Amino acid sequence: MLRWILAVTYVLCLSFPAFAEAKPPGPRLIQGELDLRAFDLATMPPLSIGGEIEFFWNRLISPDESEKGEWISYPGSWDVVGDYPRYGYASYRIRVRLSKRQIVSLRIGQIPSAWLLFIDCVEMASAGKVGTSP
Repeated sequence: MLRWILAVTYVLCLSFPAFAEAKPPGPRLIQGELDLRAFDLATMPPLSIGGEIEFFWNRLISPDESEKGEWISYPGSWDVVGDYPRYGYASYRIRVRLSKRQIVSLRIGQIPSAWLLFIDCVEMASAGKVGTSP
């Protein structure tokens, strides 16, 4: 079984209402895990995901960190879905389970802040310079 660990770190100067959309159809994040083993991704249209994402307020975690975070609703702005201030920084983490090794694409929409994306502890994409101050 191939297990992908995906850690996404965002530094946001403010939270964005655009993230607070209706819950998308398709597989759901359950306590930070997206189980795609029952899906044939090669024949499916793109998926939108939502559910519970692992969240680390005021922390920039390393992708191999084993400490557990909190669960908050995704998509959604942290000051709307949780009891957090509008300004600050945080890390998000999801685990994706696949039944076999396969090519998987990830579409990242516009995020008007700095961020890093790790897959299997390897930095795969980024924008800006992640830090702890605006």
